[in-house]
Amino acid sequence: MRMNFIFLISFLLLFVVVSAQGKTISISVVPDKYNLVFNPFKDNTPLSAIEYKDVVYQWNPDVQSWADADSLQDGQGFILIPAKTSLSLKGGAFVPVIQVKKGYTLIGALSDKPQFLNDLVIVENGNKPLMYGGTPGFYNTIYKYDPNLGYMDLDYNEPLTPGNGYFIEATVPFTVTLKSTGPVEITCSSEADKGKQKCAVSEKDYKEPYNNQYATVSKEHDVLVCTKKSDGTFDLVPEPTKKCPVGQACRTSADGAVICKDALPPPVLDTTTKKPVWERT
Repeated sequence: MRMNFIFLISFLLLFVVVSAQGKTISISVVPDKYNLVFNPFKDNTPLSAIEYKDVVYQWNPDVQSWADADSLQDGQGFILIPAKTSLSLKGGAFVPVIQVKKGYTLIGALSDKPQFLNDLVIVENGNKPLMYGGTPGFYNTIYKYDPNLGYMDLDYNEPLTPGNGYFIEATVPFTVTLKSTGPVEITCSSEADKGKQKCAVSEKDYKEPYNNQYATVSKEHDVLVCTKKSDGTFDLVPEPTKKCPVGQACRTSADGAVICKDALPPPVLDTTTKKPVWERT
């Protein structure tokens, strides 16, 4: 009896250790439609381990095209049609870097936690963080994909969801990795902060059709400005004179200013030729 008890305790301890070493990412997907997925683990995931209905293609940034996939390779992005409303990816350690190529590269969060662009840095740019709206000299925009709506710009302060794939449009090759500190936030608490701007993200955001694509815009305002109020305190308040036209979206430029930028969709998969279709606004 004592030996059985010791064996049971040993087994439970081993189970806990093994479970702690492995991680699982559950991805919310839309069944029977194309979904973009990114595998952040160092481990390849066999197709037999995921429940997909049809079509699994890996994006090859070297030739800017889709290719047949026999597994979800580590640190790579894919397009697939799932059978259910969720997919699970399992692995141990996460890939430390993403090699972005000129043109389009499918990227994703390098963790099982949501990551803002400010959490990721460009090694060749002095480890400065990625900027919403693009980093001049490196990339223009990052696009998310909604299976029901299509491609859209990644909104300001919208994180990369673990396991989801995102297209980055780069002008040169570079390396992306995690930075060691938390995200950089715009402060608004003193005279030194007065006039600082950020793009508004609120419940007022909505989707507006634009050349058969969708861009996130704001009904009332797009820009918040750090303002000194009558009571002497500072706060980020709407700037009614600064709006982006319908079909454009507010983005933050590399120098911290806000700009209005068109949504340019990345390639979509032609189901007949299995090649990307370069749609442009």
